[in-house]
Amino acid sequence: MSIVSDALKKAQKEKSQAIPTGTTARPNQVPDKPSGPKINTKLLGLLVLVFIFVLGRLFFIMHEPQKSPVSASPVQPSPMQSPVAPVSTAPPRTDSTDPETQFQLTGIIFDAVSPMAVINNRILNVGEMIGEAKLVKIEPNLVRLDYKGKGLILNLR
Repeated sequence: MSIVSDALKKAQKEKSQAIPTGTTARPNQVPDKPSGPKINTKLLGLLVLVFIFVLGRLFFIMHEPQKSPVSASPVQPSPMQSPVAPVSTAPPRTDSTDPETQFQLTGIIFDAVSPMAVINNRILNVGEMIGEAKLVKIEPNLVRLDYKGKGLILNLR
C-alpha cells in the first residue's frame, strides 16, 4: 500500500504546484491555447471598404465611354442615317386643285415606335387627317396619304 499512497501524495503535490494559490481547480479543465496576434476588426473592416471602393472605381473607369480628343479636322458625317430628316423652311403650297401641290411635306421625325411628319406646317402621327387626306404611313424619306380613296406619296425634298 505504500506504493499507492506514495503515488497519491506525488499527484497531489504536482497538482498543487500547477494551480496558483487562490484559484480552484476544475475537473477536466482544458488549458488555454496560446493566442496568436490579435486582429483589430475595425481596421480590417475599414481596409475591406477601401478595397471595395477602389475596385468599384476602377470598374467604372474602365467602362466609361472614351472621350476623343478635339481635333481641328472637320467632322465627317456618320454613314448611319439620321432619324431626323431635314426640315424645309419653304412656305406650304396653296394650290388646291392638284393634290400633290396641296400637301407639302417639310419634315419627318422617323422612329419605329411613333414616327411623325410635318405636312403644311402641322405635326402629324399616322392615322391623323390633314384636310381630306389621311396619313397612312411614314417612312424615313416619304409619307403615304389616302386622299379621297387614292394613294398619294409625298417625298421629302
